[in-house]
Amino acid sequence: MSVEPLLNVSQKNITLIVQRAPMHSPFENFICDNTNVTRFPVSTTTSPNDSFDVYRKNSLEKYCDIVPIPRRNYSKPKVYTEEEVAFVIFTSSKFFHTRATATRDTWLSRITNYYFLSATPYPYLPVTVTAGAGEDKLSNMKKLFYGLQIIYQQQMNLSLSQRQKWFYIAGCDTFILPHHLLKRLDGLDYKMPIRVGGHWGHAGCPGPNGTTFTAEFPSGGAGFFFSMKLLEIMQPHLINYVENVWPRNDAASDCALACLAHQLGVGLTKHVGFWAHAPAFTLRENGRERFHKEPEPNDFHYVQPDEMYALDEFYVNQHMDRLINDENWDELIPFTRRFVREIWKFGYDHVPHRRWLFDRNREEIKKIVNYHSPISLLINHLNEHIYYFNGSSFNLTKWVPRNSPQGPPKAVLAGTTVNLTIPDHIFTSFLRYMFVIFFSQLAPRIQTLAKLLAHHWSEYLSDKYNKPYDEALSKMAVIFIRRGDKMPEDSFWQKHQRWRNISMYVKGVVDQEKRRQINYTTIFVMTDDTTVMKSIQEYSHVGLTSSNNDESYARQHLYHREIIYNVFAPQSCFDPFIRIGFDQFLANVQFITDHASLVVGHSDSNVGRYLEEIIYVNRQHEPNVQTSTYVVNAPDSLD
Repeated sequence: MSVEPLLNVSQKNITLIVQRAPMHSPFENFICDNTNVTRFPVSTTTSPNDSFDVYRKNSLEKYCDIVPIPRRNYSKPKVYTEEEVAFVIFTSSKFFHTRATATRDTWLSRITNYYFLSATPYPYLPVTVTAGAGEDKLSNMKKLFYGLQIIYQQQMNLSLSQRQKWFYIAGCDTFILPHHLLKRLDGLDYKMPIRVGGHWGHAGCPGPNGTTFTAEFPSGGAGFFFSMKLLEIMQPHLINYVENVWPRNDAASDCALACLAHQLGVGLTKHVGFWAHAPAFTLRENGRERFHKEPEPNDFHYVQPDEMYALDEFYVNQHMDRLINDENWDELIPFTRRFVREIWKFGYDHVPHRRWLFDRNREEIKKIVNYHSPISLLINHLNEHIYYFNGSSFNLTKWVPRNSPQGPPKAVLAGTTVNLTIPDHIFTSFLRYMFVIFFSQLAPRIQTLAKLLAHHWSEYLSDKYNKPYDEALSKMAVIFIRRGDKMPEDSFWQKHQRWRNISMYVKGVVDQEKRRQINYTTIFVMTDDTTVMKSIQEYSHVGLTSSNNDESYARQHLYHREIIYNVFAPQSCFDPFIRIGFDQFLANVQFITDHASLVVGHSDSNVGRYLEEIIYVNRQHEPNVQTSTYVVNAPDSLD
């Protein structure tokens, strides 16, 4: 069989992007704009190459200069949802641990209906077994044709409302973007025999009585659609065609399916965005103008497992940033929830990638942990976060997580005993941290307020002390004092029927200064009590030089320090019970998360616990970082 060179041209149907008037400044792209790898304070023991930002920069940022970066105006597919499409992935047993697992863990984890076609069963993949097909390259013919026959029979066993309307064929090394891909079906009727593809060429086909003809075929690597009606028309011919018509030494299953469809009178509907190679190769082969002409690619072929994970992380963030810019909460919320639910699904057959991603020694762990590692090694998360400890005095049997959920975990990890183990508790705590970081992005207006606040104080401090703008907030501590209606929740109030003195919070700062050998020259104050803010400002201005001698410890240690606060709030403190006050409170939280070197508050407060967790998860890849590294409780005395 002769196959002419594949083409990306003659694709005239361009995706229409709905244009809406921008309502706010663009939200910062998490990967492409927020590129600073020194956003967080780094201790003297921290390797500059051990930050999560460095991983993100090395693995993901390169795509910013390769693929299109649409920032706004996302419109969802108009006609079909992903539940109405079955994704058919042909694979081989030698790829189960690599390509197929990477596919299942990334984009396919958010797909409802899919089939893996192979000749060999595998307990960790829902393989549709095509018995006797083999596992070499020629086996793709039988896998596809026999597999489609099996799929059709399974579909016929479903009610009409449960059947899929379209089928998408791709290899296990194809990375797919379903929220782009499904738009190619807009305006098409699944009740008609239709096949849809983009990266296409011409194939020589066997005809009747020894004749030949030419048919357009979409590349199976880049993937293609066909309708339920076309499957219905083809299915009586599938087995005969692969056994008696198509040459047995020809492995081009995509050409064979195209030839059969052509014989049945069904041509190819061409669309844009089907790419037959990985992004970097696609850019080199096609040039930037041609590659970026369609801002929403459907897929990329020849994607290796490591790049499959990287592309999925990159495009998930790109899609969320775009929805945030559009203020499209109806799309953002279910997408985010599904992403979090699926990416952390409880199972250990695909843990190696997570270990490689989150272990503090990411390079070394790749040499130790692989897809054949025993369960006991896969479930050991002790070197991934707060639980990392170099000393010998850390007793795991006495460990209690700071971020305990409402109740203890009830399920045990695969491969362990029926009793909850330390790894069980640790992994539950670890998942909670991941949920915190994925759900932590605040609304664009809050992000903007926090940036304006940082700009205001950076300019002020830079001018006043003649220091570089980007270092103005580098030694900023935070004092967070929550009072208001929190008496029943405050442990100090329960014991003494009064609030902690301001001096106790100041002592928390001073104690950390002594321990870390650092001087926090600037203190950001967040409080809901006006008298607290006024007192702190007075202590900073006059110290012990006036006749007032209340809170002498605070007066002594706050004297001549810069006291800063949210200048955009209607008052120097915040009132969470009014809308503008709540917005400014959230801006405070974002500002603290981004810039604080130390926070002294108390975990009696929900906000205090949130600050502890969100700051920790953003900085967890620094060696020896624990939840108390950046956020500490104020002491209950001055002793």
